[in-house]
Amino acid sequence: MKRLFLTTVAGACFAVGGAAFAADMPLLKAPVAAPAGYDWSGIYIGGVVGAGWGTTDTTSGFGPAGVGAPLTLQTTSSSGFIGGIEGGSNYQIGKLVVGWEADWLWGGINGTSNSTFGPVGAPVTATIMTNTPWTGTVTSRVGIAHDRWLAYGKAGVAYEHSTFTGTASSAAAPGLFSSTGADSRTGWTVGGGLEWAFWNNWSMKAEYDYLDFGNRALLVNGAIVPAVGAAAIPVTLSPLNNLHVSEFKFGVNWKFMPNFF
Repeated sequence: MKRLFLTTVAGACFAVGGAAFAADMPLLKAPVAAPAGYDWSGIYIGGVVGAGWGTTDTTSGFGPAGVGAPLTLQTTSSSGFIGGIEGGSNYQIGKLVVGWEADWLWGGINGTSNSTFGPVGAPVTATIMTNTPWTGTVTSRVGIAHDRWLAYGKAGVAYEHSTFTGTASSAAAPGLFSSTGADSRTGWTVGGGLEWAFWNNWSMKAEYDYLDFGNRALLVNGAIVPAVGAAAIPVTLSPLNNLHVSEFKFGVNWKFMPNFF
């Protein structure tokens, strides 16, 4: 009887303990690991192609120091193909991605405009041709990542080089005036885009940037022919030149040091 009593008590204890242990089992289960996702951290290089268009507002006068003709404001719209190289680095903290990027683009953002002024019966036609053969930027980037997608904005410093050709002609003097000049300047840029890491360390992006180079005097050397058969008079003019450039670019990047940070 004593043995039966001890066996019954032991069985009851085992049943109660087993039920309590089973109740606590969910607390002992290992958590399910979430997928790691894509890591944007690293250094990258790549290439870009696209299109650029610009607006150049030129305030100028034809004649020595603007004497002999009124000052005119002439707007020249330009456009063309662009392409080049870029590189930078990213550092990811959660969904936040910060970094820097630099690019150098070549092409031909060029255009021509005409303006007519002067007395009725003897008008003067002024022609301005502009060309921006290259631009460059150095910017900071901040973006939000969603696994392999990155939406970002950027801002920084912009550089450019432009050439300028201006001519003026009339019925009385077909070669009244001609001038050429070149200018390199520094401005600012803002932009943004969307990037997709499509395979391993490769990504592609679409981006828009606005570059502003302000209003500045552009030195041009030229010559005036006051009348048919007359000797040319050398002149140097400094028309005010206001330049804005927009760029839409597609790029492909290779992240070659993903574990640098």
